[in-house]
Amino acid sequence: EILQRYSAMLKPKGKMVYATCSILKRENEDQVAAFLKKNEDFKLVSEKRILPHVEGFDGFYMALIEKK
Repeated sequence: EILQRYSAMLKPKGKMVYATCSILKRENEDQVAAFLKKNEDFKLVSEKRILPHVEGFDGFYMALIEKK
């Protein structure tokens, strides 16, 4: 719902970042994939997951999404 609401504000070629303080796939990659499946006028530009055991601090996820 968050992605759907905020994506309506983007102009063509506009970009948005979806970010969470979670490392759970269902809260991150799965949400982005579901959004992109419903909204073919958007594309995933890049994504990154920060893992606590690798980075030494809290986990995060970020996805850069662009309106075509």
